[in-house]
Amino acid sequence: MDHKRYHNEVINMQRRMRDWLDNPSHSQARELDSLFQRLEDDVQVGKSSHTIIDHLKRIESICKSMDSEAMSHGHSSQLEQWARSSIQRIR
Repeated sequence: MDHKRYHNEVINMQRRMRDWLDNPSHSQARELDSLFQRLEDDVQVGKSSHTIIDHLKRIESICKSMDSEAMSHGHSSQLEQWARSSIQRIR
């Protein structure tokens, strides 16, 4: 995996995620934002694929149960699909 390219992809998805938040102060929104920041940091420093996959699984899980007050179902579904496809690419 090309870490620099994937790092740029994570940054782009993080920006989208922040744009898609309907209520950034919602607890799930804050948790998702925090997870994306940890993911971005860990990809940047080249942490192991297991660590990256763990972050992605948590992101996927939060998106599956996202409250519609925090983010629309369509956007949370897109993030969930991105996390799932990232896991498959990293493995």
